[in-house]
Amino acid sequence: MNGFHSEQSMSEIFPAKTIFASAFGYADWSVWQAEETKGLFGVPDHLLIFWKNVGGDRSLFRTVACEMKLANWNRALTQAFRYKAFADYSVVVMDNLYVHRAEKQFKRFKSANVGLAALLPDGSLEWLYRPKYQVPYSNPIRRVFHNRIVKDVVGIRPPKKEQSPVEVAESLSGPVNQHPLSQAKEISKDNKSKKG
Repeated sequence: MNGFHSEQSMSEIFPAKTIFASAFGYADWSVWQAEETKGLFGVPDHLLIFWKNVGGDRSLFRTVACEMKLANWNRALTQAFRYKAFADYSVVVMDNLYVHRAEKQFKRFKSANVGLAALLPDGSLEWLYRPKYQVPYSNPIRRVFHNRIVKDVVGIRPPKKEQSPVEVAESLSGPVNQHPLSQAKEISKDNKSKKG
């Protein structure tokens, strides 16, 4: 069986909107998609923003960043981890002929909470690890992302004050694999016990 000849040929066949909406439970949300968005903390091959109005002028949004790679799983994992600075989900999609190389590093993908999937010739995905929802790890980079992209696409304005991880987690809801509030409170308790 022949694999893909380039990452571009992978991107051309890959129905990112449909696959990620279904995989993460956002099929009934509005969606915006771009390819190779520059000006962020890296250049994801696919960037998606899912959003829904929850009343008045308030909307919720979720972001998915995707890195396409033929075979270099290590570089893909590094790049995808960077995207977690602003994205709620980050996924590496590899050529199905070479994904076995990354599969040997499954624990690294899981511990980083970076998704790993094989792209099949028909454009479908075979998930090896589906990431859980996670609040991005960098509030400053997430704010830049928000100011440059989200507020123009979705019409959401950033909060007036810097939010703590718990406040960010509490402001988010919707279909998630694991609610971030429980993680945020545990991290907060750990930080307090280390200080004391």
